[in-house]
Amino acid sequence: MKDDLNWAAAQNNLGNVLSKIGERESDPKRLNEAVAAMRATLEKRPRHKVPLDWASSQNNLGLALYALSEREPGGEHLAQAEAAYRLALEEYTRQKTPVEWAMVENNLGNTLVTFGIQLNDKARINQAADAFRAALEEPATHSPSRGPPAGSTSAMR
Repeated sequence: MKDDLNWAAAQNNLGNVLSKIGERESDPKRLNEAVAAMRATLEKRPRHKVPLDWASSQNNLGLALYALSEREPGGEHLAQAEAAYRLALEEYTRQKTPVEWAMVENNLGNTLVTFGIQLNDKARINQAADAFRAALEEPATHSPSRGPPAGSTSAMR
């Protein structure tokens, strides 16, 4: 199990780097590789054994999919990013991990507003506003002693 977790940590880091390269170079190939790396990470980070690491990888998968959606429009990547963020929020709860919860709420909001605009879906845009409001309610996310607000779309672990 420990070897699997170490491998998953390295794979997660690879996914994060590929995502950064893909964003910087606007390269869908690298972003697709990042998505594949994050999915592979999730296979070796079981939710029942390492729930917060699993949630972190779900968030990272959502970020990679969101970045990919900007280069390969069509909605499929946004739908998958939305699903990944919602899964992350099952473990990153406001009570357990308020900063991470707010970060993912913000990432979910970004995805929902983009998806809502693409689909001309007012309900999704309203859900985005709700997600942003929820993220703003968490004092730890905008405390001056913590630096900038958590949850920018580049926030990765």
